[in-house]
Amino acid sequence: MSDSEMSDEEISDEEAEEKQKFTIRHTFEKPLEMKMDDVISANVENHLGIPWKLVLDKTGENELTIQLDCLKPDCATGWIINGCMIVSLINATEKKEQDTLDVQFTHLDHFLPLYEVKKDIVKENLTDGNIVVEVTVTIDEQETFKRLLRSFTSAEAVETSDVTLVAKGVKFHVVKMYLATHCEYFKSMFSGKFAEKKKQEIELKDVDPYHLQCFLELIYGELPISDHNISGLFALVDMFIAESARRRCIKYLEEETQLPLRKKLELSFKYQMEDLKRMFLEKIKTANQLEKCLPNDPEELDHDLLAALMVKSMELHQTRTAPIFKSKRAPKRKMDD
Repeated sequence: MSDSEMSDEEISDEEAEEKQKFTIRHTFEKPLEMKMDDVISANVENHLGIPWKLVLDKTGENELTIQLDCLKPDCATGWIINGCMIVSLINATEKKEQDTLDVQFTHLDHFLPLYEVKKDIVKENLTDGNIVVEVTVTIDEQETFKRLLRSFTSAEAVETSDVTLVAKGVKFHVVKMYLATHCEYFKSMFSGKFAEKKKQEIELKDVDPYHLQCFLELIYGELPISDHNISGLFALVDMFIAESARRRCIKYLEEETQLPLRKKLELSFKYQMEDLKRMFLEKIKTANQLEKCLPNDPEELDHDLLAALMVKSMELHQTRTAPIFKSKRAPKRKMDD
């Protein structure tokens, strides 16, 4: 089909996609002369109404790290930008794509390392001693959330806190008593013989800053739960063994969520919510509803959930009855001495 034969809808979709795509290019001067921890920042550029900045950081003896900073102002609201980026180096004769990666920027984690460039690669792509970096950004999704319910980074939070949690470089100034009261994980940490007991800063590995913000709001008495953060909240509730927070998340999933049935089933099985397993399975009344709960690749599903859906399929075809789920909870984690 020729371009002239394309429908208005197809043209609109194509134009819409292009509007969510932009390219940043900058020439970084004399990168081989950079010393450890030296940083070179490009000028701020505005794309799609958002300020962006490329940064080159000397992060190792033989490597540089290309970073992109999303400078979208938070205005006391939470936001997330999901997208894909292509990182390229341009020399005098050609452009070489180095990497393609999925990325997520948030109001709490907006400065992302994109690509580590080894010294020999830098040398191969120098032009007059400089290196040209190009990053093509395609934004898949932008979301803005309600006003943050509590700040853990303000001057007041710093003044009243007695410990700092660090997630991907973002610092949350909190009170040990709150953590220990609501989380068995921190209660054990602060009352046992762990090295963290006396530390002023505790690094939490593989914890998303946005979800930690929501989790802390939850145990501080706020109501931050939404369809967007419920999965991340359950992960932290499970990690920190926070029973009261878990009950509030379960109540939200049972009474308020607008998530599709497939997602509700996945959460109920992943985090061992026996009553909700039964309730959500009972909502499957037809083969069409069952099909909507299946992914394209069954291997993506939790094996217990897959087995339950197979039994449900047999029940719908009147080959056998559904099983009775026996209540079981995953054992609580214990921190090693």
